[in-house]
Amino acid sequence: MSSTLPNYNEQVDVSVASYWNVRRTQAERSRDLGVVNTGLRAEVTGGRHLDALQLLLVEVLVDAGIPAHMLDVKKRPVPGYFRRDKSWDLVVTVGERVLAIIEFKSIVGENPGQNFNNRTDEALGQAMDIWKAVERGIIDSPLRPWLGYFMLIEDNDA
Repeated sequence: MSSTLPNYNEQVDVSVASYWNVRRTQAERSRDLGVVNTGLRAEVTGGRHLDALQLLLVEVLVDAGIPAHMLDVKKRPVPGYFRRDKSWDLVVTVGERVLAIIEFKSIVGENPGQNFNNRTDEALGQAMDIWKAVERGIIDSPLRPWLGYFMLIEDNDA
């Protein structure tokens, strides 16, 4: 296996374009169905807007040497300490042991600071929940899983 990964610039461009297209089509679908959402909520309630970026990260992990069968993609629940469980976007396992957990989020709009605060609180709280679950033996792992947040942030004047 090569020690360098390929250049993913083109795939990133395509994945980010897919993100915006999915947001637009989800909003259109909500309007067509008569669903009323405030703000930009209609664009994300379908839950598919980050799928292309998630699949790209899976490709990068496989290219980096993680066998594809170890990647459990699509909202896999992992037990926590403070709550029964949480469904994560991407989980890497060895057998039944959790090696890594990645959550995908986006921040868009005119008030990114407020959303960023919420995302930071969420990330810190979820990390504490997972690490305490490992410490207490709820998650069977000799080490704390690696935790990651993939954050797509809109480039705008705000």
